[in-house]
Amino acid sequence: MSWSRRSAVLLLAVLAAAAVAAPRADAAPAKASVVGGTAIAIEAVPWQVYLRIGEDLACGGSVLDATRVLTAAHCVVAPGQTLPRPAASLTVLAGYTDTTVASPPAGSQTVAVASVRAHPLYEETTKTDDVAVLTLAKALNLSGARIKPIALAPVGGGPAHGGALGFSGYGAQVDGAIPDGKLYGATLTAVADDACRPNLAVNASAGVQCVAAGNQAACFGDSGGPLTANGLQIGVASYAPATGCGRGPYGFADVTAPEVRAFIDGAATVPVAPRQADPAVLYSVNPPVNGSPMTCAPGTWANSPTLTYTFVNDVTGVALKSGPTARFTPRRAHLGATVACIVEAANSGGTSTGRSGTAAALQRDTVAPNTALYSARCRKRRCTVKLGAADPNSQGKLKIKVTAKRGKRARKLSVKHVKGTTYRAKSKQLKRGRTLIRVRVTDAAGNRRRPDLTRRVRVR
Repeated sequence: MSWSRRSAVLLLAVLAAAAVAAPRADAAPAKASVVGGTAIAIEAVPWQVYLRIGEDLACGGSVLDATRVLTAAHCVVAPGQTLPRPAASLTVLAGYTDTTVASPPAGSQTVAVASVRAHPLYEETTKTDDVAVLTLAKALNLSGARIKPIALAPVGGGPAHGGALGFSGYGAQVDGAIPDGKLYGATLTAVADDACRPNLAVNASAGVQCVAAGNQAACFGDSGGPLTANGLQIGVASYAPATGCGRGPYGFADVTAPEVRAFIDGAATVPVAPRQADPAVLYSVNPPVNGSPMTCAPGTWANSPTLTYTFVNDVTGVALKSGPTARFTPRRAHLGATVACIVEAANSGGTSTGRSGTAAALQRDTVAPNTALYSARCRKRRCTVKLGAADPNSQGKLKIKVTAKRGKRARKLSVKHVKGTTYRAKSKQLKRGRTLIRVRVTDAAGNRRRPDLTRRVRVR
């Protein structure tokens, strides 16, 4: 399998070394393949194939039908190149439990490749759209138990976070070890894009299904192999963590993504998922406090996406708010959370995700707002009050209440924001006589300026 954020030259050089040293049937036993995997027979995964590339490279693949095999684009496009390798350099071995046997087992087939299609949007460095379709020179015989096609999961039918997945391949079980040419299977776990963000290249998320690293994982030589769920293929082995096999989240080309699937199905035009040019940015006061809104600027996106915002607590991983609104106002229940914003950009090509930085831990707001009563003038039984109000550590909305009290009865004045920190309150007709004007300002966190500002006026 190839690696994220390493050059493809290094990736395929390592893969080549593994393939060159593949043992013969009479050689000493070598280490097993698929990290932490279990030896299985081809009848358990009859769609699995072994793809021989020239004399010294190898990958995996899956049978789509009698004449088509699905594999990874980086298996058929040489490092630094944009066009696929010659079809004549590729050979498909189907129906093999052990590729090192001296004689082909009954029910197996070795078939040449007639043509190669690599995804037109495949990128070597990011592994975006890392899929290719091989057309065979001769149709496979699908009547036996060793060779069967696998159906692809429906578009949009990818697994949920934490879902169990199946994987098989002929690759190495130990990082850097030589594959022994035998078939092994593993049980993997699906994770959401955000969980593998460190190993997910920018603008690759729309076409990548992330898989957690655990006791079992894919490794060298497993590239192009099938990732499955409930008997359907959902992914193609694309890249391993930069730190090595089994040491971080893996990326599989997502065959349920429209941008990937349209190519596999042979569409004349492939819909392109959103691409992000500038990252998302989370704006808030520093340090953030309860009651003060946090705003997520989504960055710049191409291909006209619809945006959805999810604010998450990075301490717990819990989503605090999700929807089309780019604004989140934390409450006291969120104290201690370190908040980040995940942006989902969706169109007909699929859904891409971007992530903002993480804010400092949310603190409790204990600072009262600043308030000033500039003037209170009354004429013809109507009063106008001019005041100033501002919250020094929050962008939350202020609650301003102005009343006019004469005797035991208090009447509420209508308050309007003028500009900046200036507000104006106006009354309707009041009773004549000495009246107490009271101004009460409370911030979004419930802090109140004490004492209330008051001024006595005469209503004439």
